[in-house]
Amino acid sequence: MEDLGNKISEYRKQLDLTQKDLGDKLNVSPQAVSKWENGQAEPDASTIKKLCEIFKISTDELLGNDPPVKEAAVTASPAPVVERVVQPVVERVVEQKIINGYCEDCKKPVGPNEYVVKHTGRGAGVQHIYCKQCNDIRIRSERIYAYNEFKRQNKKSLVLGSLIALGVTALFCVLFMAVIKLEPLWATGLIAVGVFICWLAFGIQVFWEDSVVPDIFFFFLKSFTLPGVIFTLDLDGIIFLILVKVGGAILCAILSVIFFLFGLLFTPIASIVILPFAAIKRALEGRSLKKAAH
Repeated sequence: MEDLGNKISEYRKQLDLTQKDLGDKLNVSPQAVSKWENGQAEPDASTIKKLCEIFKISTDELLGNDPPVKEAAVTASPAPVVERVVQPVVERVVEQKIINGYCEDCKKPVGPNEYVVKHTGRGAGVQHIYCKQCNDIRIRSERIYAYNEFKRQNKKSLVLGSLIALGVTALFCVLFMAVIKLEPLWATGLIAVGVFICWLAFGIQVFWEDSVVPDIFFFFLKSFTLPGVIFTLDLDGIIFLILVKVGGAILCAILSVIFFLFGLLFTPIASIVILPFAAIKRALEGRSLKKAAH
């Protein structure tokens, strides 16, 4: 046991370790190391194995009778045979990626068949490059925006169309009750309901895109004009020209007003006929936009 303690002490000192350092490596106290070196106790088999690993020696060297050798003895030996191992040279062929540009959103370099080109600006003269992933995100965002804009336009047309219908109906009621005094009173109310429905159909459709109602309405806003007048360059010819121009202007104004009033009557009635077909078309368009957005 004393020989084992001496060897532990000498190997520890060769590694310039204190008893505390060696105890920390073995997870034991310095007192335990001191007892081993003084021959008062003996480490167990697992601790002896750990000591051999720390001292980098075999178990036989630690437990044998030979004293530890501080330095390896130099003995004559034949010249060592050096075996040269030739490592094969492996050439790595790195294929360089062709870069056609950089994505404007994620700044990632893109090569052939990895990007999409968008043209914007006047005459589509501005070119934008997006990778396919960013382009898909942009397309989805545009579809969601189009669907939200479609819903916003429907809400706007319903609110403003109702305001237009209420305004025209109120004007009609004032006109008929205060001026024309249509009797009986229920007849005025019945006509007012019809006016409200007609102008509600008109007001809703006038704010829809691709609606034909605004085109019908603007058709009746045109004014009439006189054709050219042939006259002579004398007093009678000039008087004739003035009379024709003045009379023709008054006639054109009257015809334009009558035509416009007829349009105010015709356009709302036509709007009721057009509304079911336009509503079906718009519902299908909304369903298509919703499906594309989701």
